[in-house]
Amino acid sequence: MIFQPALLKCLVLVCACLFFENLSAQTEEQKAINAKQKTEEAIKKTERDLQKKERDRQRAEKDLKKSDKQLQSINKKLKKLGAQQTELVSEIEDLTRQIDNLKEQKELETEQLAEIIKQQFILGVTHPPLISGQKDLEHFEVQSVYRNKIMIAQSTLLDRYADRLKRIDRLTTRKLSKQRQLEENQKLAKTERNRVQGQHARSAKEIKSAEKGIAANEKQIKRLRDDYKRLSDTLAAIERRRTEEAKNLSRPDQSADGKRFAKLKGKLRLPTVGTITTKFGQARTSSGLTWEGIFISAKYGTPVVSVEKGVVVHADWLRGFGNLVIIDHGEGFYSLYGNNRTIVVEEGQTVYAGTSIGTVGNSGGLKEPGSYFEIRIKGAPVDPLGWVNISS
Repeated sequence: MIFQPALLKCLVLVCACLFFENLSAQTEEQKAINAKQKTEEAIKKTERDLQKKERDRQRAEKDLKKSDKQLQSINKKLKKLGAQQTELVSEIEDLTRQIDNLKEQKELETEQLAEIIKQQFILGVTHPPLISGQKDLEHFEVQSVYRNKIMIAQSTLLDRYADRLKRIDRLTTRKLSKQRQLEENQKLAKTERNRVQGQHARSAKEIKSAEKGIAANEKQIKRLRDDYKRLSDTLAAIERRRTEEAKNLSRPDQSADGKRFAKLKGKLRLPTVGTITTKFGQARTSSGLTWEGIFISAKYGTPVVSVEKGVVVHADWLRGFGNLVIIDHGEGFYSLYGNNRTIVVEEGQTVYAGTSIGTVGNSGGLKEPGSYFEIRIKGAPVDPLGWVNISS
């Protein structure tokens, strides 16, 4: 059948909007598996860190409660010491008053002793007078009575004076002891309170730090789990796609040659051996368009053959398709073979089912080799899988 140039032009224009994408399922799956494993390890490590920070927080909270109790105990002690301090101050003030009174009495007794000594001097106690007669004797006896009284009074004053001095010493010593006790109690209470307050502040700081770390770890775990879910979804999608992919292990032969193409639906063979990784109508991720054929992933140099008898109407490079072969099978049926590495047929050449038309490549711009295959009826694309019998 002679191919009409207008129809060919229309077909080429319709096909020119398509382009190939790199669909490396194995590589994508391996990357997703590796990323998933790394994410699992990161989650476990972060959870361990979280557990450690939680233990640190619990320990700090325990220390904080302990310091709270200690502070309460110290505050009670301080309150008790405050009452004791009031008593000590009162005692010290009382002792001070007693000492002052004793000192006043001591001064008074000092004056009395001075007066006695003066009287003794006047009466001649220190130098007794000579007795020369009866009158002198009587006078001496009277003076002796007074001297004895003075001496008794002097002795009593001296004893009282000595007792005053001893009491002043005792009270002064007691006062100093009370003052030292008061100062030591205040110093110990202050030192203990400062120590516990410092411990309390450190525990509170540790809790705050632990809580901050816990919040960061929880946030990181959430992010990692989100990543893990996305990776799991990706792997699930890859697995679903794998189950949907079909492998073709055989190429067309000439058993159907001579029959009308329309009668071969469901009986054709795919043009090369490989794995179908893209199907008709599937969304193209980069453009939002859909595939109008199928992509068969295969090794470089794998033979690409005609699916049925026909005439080659295009055998050249075409943008978006790479090295493209179009075969006219008559009655408006066409088959297209793109992304070829080489083309071994010419325009106008008659080919048969199984005739080699080229080899698998990536001339359409893909990173992975494969063969792009379409079937069109009067220029409109149809699902090739509805026309082939896949050998697997």
